[in-house]
Amino acid sequence: MKKTAVTLGLLISILFVSCGPKQNEAIEYNDRIMGIFNRLSMAQNNFVQQLDGHNIDSLKLSHKIFSDLSDSSLVQINKIEPFAGKREFLDASLFYFKTLNGIAVNEAKQMTDLIALDSTGILNAENLIKFNISAESFDKKYDSAFDTIILAQKNFTKEWKFILEKTKGH
Repeated sequence: MKKTAVTLGLLISILFVSCGPKQNEAIEYNDRIMGIFNRLSMAQNNFVQQLDGHNIDSLKLSHKIFSDLSDSSLVQINKIEPFAGKREFLDASLFYFKTLNGIAVNEAKQMTDLIALDSTGILNAENLIKFNISAESFDKKYDSAFDTIILAQKNFTKEWKFILEKTKGH
C-alpha cells in the first residue's frame, strides 16, 4: 500500500511539474514583449534623430509616428497576462510603455512645437530654456524606464535559464 501511495504521489508531482510553463514559452513571452519594445524604440530613435530641426515636416511626422506607436504599444502591453503567475517583467514593461507614452505626449510634443518655432525665426532664449528642460526630462524619464525594463528582462532570462542573443542591427 505504501508503495502505491508513493508511486501515486510521484505521478501527481510529475504531472504538476510537466504542466507548468516551459523555457520555450518564456522565450516566446520575452520575444512578444521585446517585439513591442523594439518597434517603439525604432520610432523613438527616429524622432530623436529628427530633433536637429533641419526638416520640420519630418520632425512633426516622426513625432506623430512615435506618439501613435506609443499609444498602440501601451494597448498591446496591457493585453499581455503575467507569466507563470509572476508580474515583475510585465510590470516593468508596463512602466516602460506608460513612461514612453507620457514622454511622447508631453516632452516630445513640446520639443517638436518649440523646434517648429525656430523654423519661423521666433525661437527665443526663453523657449530654448523650455526646450532644454523638456530634453532633460525626456532623457531622465527614458533612462529610468529603460533601466527598469532591461533589469526585469535580465532577471526573467536568469529565472527561466535562457540567454539573449544579439541579432543583426542591434
